[in-house]
Amino acid sequence: MSTYVSPWVSDDLELYRSTIREFIHQEFVPAQERWRAEHGPDREAWRKAGELGMLLPDLPEDIGGGGGDFR
Repeated sequence: MSTYVSPWVSDDLELYRSTIREFIHQEFVPAQERWRAEHGPDREAWRKAGELGMLLPDLPEDIGGGGGDFR
């Protein structure tokens, strides 16, 4: 991984990114073989991703999104 730090990346954005990376490593990577056999992820995976704000992160919070932007 690169050590370059973009001036556009805030501490909040970096925390969000590291949270997403850790979640994928813990929840998605171990399930890959099963998901391939089942032709897709299960509902529990989507629910957990949604609870973390991984789904629709750019939509306003008042309509169920994460309230983020496109940085």
